[in-house]
Amino acid sequence: MLLDIFVTVPLLLMTNIACYMRVGIVLICLIVLLAVAIGATSVLQDPRRPYRSITPTSAQTGARGLKDDG
Repeated sequence: MLLDIFVTVPLLLMTNIACYMRVGIVLICLIVLLAVAIGATSVLQDPRRPYRSITPTSAQTGARGLKDDG
């Protein structure tokens, strides 16, 4: 009975706490890696390069615009 109280119960608690600690450390590492990736993409972006839009402009499509040349 004393063996269960002084050995088995603390061992189960420490094992459970260790599992939660590992999960917490993995989550912290993933958050740090995400932050580093976001920071690296913002730092490595060239400020002299113009912003690229997803939708094509009239120069890219060859359209003449709204003016009708007849």
